[in-house]
Amino acid sequence: KCQNKLEDLQKRVNEFQEQTGDPSNRNEMSDTTQQLAAEVKVVADELKMLKDEMDSLGDEVKGSDEAKQKVEACVGLGDQLSKQLDASRDAVEILRDVDDVCQAAEKGVGDDRDACQEKMEKVKKAHKEFLSKHDGLENTDPHQLASQIEKAQFELQAACDKQDKENAAASAQAKARQCQAKLADLQDRVKEFQERAGDPSSRDEMSDTTQKLDDEVKAVQEELETLKSEVDSLGDGVTGVDEQVETCVGLGDQ
Repeated sequence: KCQNKLEDLQKRVNEFQEQTGDPSNRNEMSDTTQQLAAEVKVVADELKMLKDEMDSLGDEVKGSDEAKQKVEACVGLGDQLSKQLDASRDAVEILRDVDDVCQAAEKGVGDDRDACQEKMEKVKKAHKEFLSKHDGLENTDPHQLASQIEKAQFELQAACDKQDKENAAASAQAKARQCQAKLADLQDRVKEFQERAGDPSSRDEMSDTTQKLDDEVKAVQEELETLKSEVDSLGDGVTGVDEQVETCVGLGDQ
């Protein structure tokens, strides 16, 4: 009877550990672990009583050796299931943190970036401790823990890269607006200067003004060259910055 119960429980434990479940099922997974562990304990208690009964029969009863071996085999299976469920319990707790990281990454890490990265480090550390604690377990990866952690790490990195790109794009736009404002001011000053024919005695002054304005335009053009490299390094998907920089480059050349 105990053997049948344990074999049934083993089947249920294996089926349960094949489920990774979605984040909304973590409480249900925790409850299932608890329920299975309680059932295994009931059988383990039955086996303990049975072992005591067997011991009280002595060695001279026919078939007692075979019966003892069966009991020992059941005890071993019960211990194995207990260890598997202990691993499941730890895995589900790690998965809760994995879910938090994935959900934050999906929404965009925002101000929670540092907290998410800390949680990811906590998950990695917990996984190492998990592998050390449950070393020698038949199923070393209940609930596909390793692949779930890898997925969370990938999604978090992608969210951080996206945030870095958005921040860099916003910074580039601000710099482009500054260049545009400088060039617009220079354009006004160039027009004013060109409207003054001046008298012959002002030719040196006009030459100096031309040089000064040209130097200022060149300084903005150098800023734009650096900014263009920054924008190019951001790759595709940065809306509006390319056009803004190109407009400024055109105005500078003009």
